[in-house]
Amino acid sequence: MPENQNHEMPSTALNTGRSARVIALVVVAAVVAFAAGIAMAIWQANRLAAPLVYLAASAEQLGSGQVRPHLDPSGVEEIDLVAAELARSADRMAGRLAAERQFASDASHQLRTPLTALTMRLEEITLTTGEPEVKEEARICLEQVERLVRVVDDL
Repeated sequence: MPENQNHEMPSTALNTGRSARVIALVVVAAVVAFAAGIAMAIWQANRLAAPLVYLAASAEQLGSGQVRPHLDPSGVEEIDLVAAELARSADRMAGRLAAERQFASDASHQLRTPLTALTMRLEEITLTTGEPEVKEEARICLEQVERLVRVVDDL
């Protein structure tokens, strides 16, 4: 019996050593997999964050009045879809702004001619009339016309 116990002891020690190596190998593999997962997560986060920061900067440019921000494709489909819609919005905004400016210019031009004629007529009334009440009314009307001219000039 003692012989049999001697053979079991080395076999148990051998199994314990193998088990310890297998556990160590599993732990090392888990640490490597965990590190690879962290590295992949950081890479993916940077891959997504950089185009989003660029897209936010382009939206800020659009909000501050630059109606045609330059948008390069990011390679991320969802971000590129948002960027394309932002570019379409910028184009629509540019068109509306151009139409608004054209309208303001046309309206300003159309209003200046009659306001100038009205100013001249009121000044003529002021110079030719002898009645103080008519002169006073003409002066008040002239002030209002001048106020309208300033509004048109602001356009």
